[in-house]
Amino acid sequence: MYTCFLFPKNKFILFLFLLFVVLFLGCSRLDRSNTPSDFYELAFLNHHDNDLDIYIANTGSSKTLQLTDSQRDDIHAVWSTDGNRIAYSSTEHGVNEIYVVDATGKNLRRLTSNKIMDVLPQWSPDGKNLAYIASGSNGESIVLFDFEKNTSTTLFKLTREKGSSLTGIQFSPDGKFISYIEVEGKNLALKMMSISNPVEQSLVDDVAVSDYQWSPDGKKVAFTARKNRQTNIYVYDFADRSYSQITKNRHLDNSPHWLPSGKSLVFLSSRDEGGRAQLYRLDIDTNKITRLSNSGLEEMDIDVSKDGTKVAKVRFENRFFHTYVFDLNSGEAIKIAENLQRAHLQPKFRP
Repeated sequence: MYTCFLFPKNKFILFLFLLFVVLFLGCSRLDRSNTPSDFYELAFLNHHDNDLDIYIANTGSSKTLQLTDSQRDDIHAVWSTDGNRIAYSSTEHGVNEIYVVDATGKNLRRLTSNKIMDVLPQWSPDGKNLAYIASGSNGESIVLFDFEKNTSTTLFKLTREKGSSLTGIQFSPDGKFISYIEVEGKNLALKMMSISNPVEQSLVDDVAVSDYQWSPDGKKVAFTARKNRQTNIYVYDFADRSYSQITKNRHLDNSPHWLPSGKSLVFLSSRDEGGRAQLYRLDIDTNKITRLSNSGLEEMDIDVSKDGTKVAKVRFENRFFHTYVFDLNSGEAIKIAENLQRAHLQPKFRP
């Protein structure tokens, strides 16, 4: 009775309130004016409307917001070091170009506009530069875009005559070097160059390197390599300029990611029953390996949070790819973005 009595007097106010609730709950796009973007700490790709778009999620509540909505694929999303921007590659205009957008969804900027493929953007640690790979008919190049000067500089170029290609570019933690994998036939070599003196240096060229990551202090590089028909994890040490094998598995170990201490790694391995990749942890000093996940489902695309307490991963489940966040302390795995029932790929934690 009391509620019915008040309703007519507050009908307009109630209507506005209900309208706000409907618009808020029903909107899957990012509110580009009022959303506190620091509330969302995981970026990932989702297959939406027959193309890939970039979403950001809050891992505590699993709420998601759509950051891009082009008519083509938006891929290779990477956070800037300060967590305020995301760079990505998109085929919105036919060929892959590099774009940058604020984490609020504002200030979308197209950095490249040409007839060649620009992919795999990587931020410098100070956020002043963005490196990417430019691939055209004449070869592939590593290009550095300077935000202060608003100019692009080609650091290194491979011509098609050499028959090589580039992938996996990364900045060293101090920002002084750029590393990359140079592919020449079946040979995949890990190389790097100084930004101030871009002369190619070979780190590992006698095993096939497929992925890698710098240690937090920049003194080592963990990498995956295939040798003698086996794929394992290795560590290159800059102190003695050599590498050592740290896992021995006749199946497949890959995707090493350092924890912040630099004393442990998480990685994927198909070493146990079923042959499906699961998440493991490796203590470098003791060489102790601990299995972390027991889903029995294929897992991939891992990333470690800045504080080293969580690991994002993609799991192939019920014919689709779904994002999970694994808590290294509790051992709990939480499914992210359950409302998005299509393919999730390439989750990346905010720095």
